[in-house]
Amino acid sequence: MTLARHCRALTDRVRALRAVPERGAVTLETLVLFTTAFAILLGTAQLALWLHARNTAASAAQLGVQTATVQEGSPSRGRVAAQEHIRSVGGVGNANVTTARSATTVTVTVTASPRSLIPFISLPEIDATAAGTVERLTAP
Repeated sequence: MTLARHCRALTDRVRALRAVPERGAVTLETLVLFTTAFAILLGTAQLALWLHARNTAASAAQLGVQTATVQEGSPSRGRVAAQEHIRSVGGVGNANVTTARSATTVTVTVTASPRSLIPFISLPEIDATAAGTVERLTAP
């Protein structure tokens, strides 16, 4: 084989390879598709966990107010009721319950952080506040 034939054969092979520019495109498309689908799946699951934690904190604050507003209630009973509710339902990490009671109102605030599925991503903290009127006997 002469040098000219060898160069011509090599040139023909390069042209043939250039004629198929989509070589490996299916692999790349599959990679992009599965990465995107996985990110959407994890994002949806993380959103569900955040919403669950928000609802748990709100219901715990409401339960704390209900417990503390009765005539024999106290702020400590409201705080304990809210903390027990958070523990029993789950899905909330680092919950902090604060209660305040005046002569006429009770306020319970729950500050919590939701659980995270995705590492190295911090989610916004959840603040849930509920308030109610203290029950008291009045003369007719």
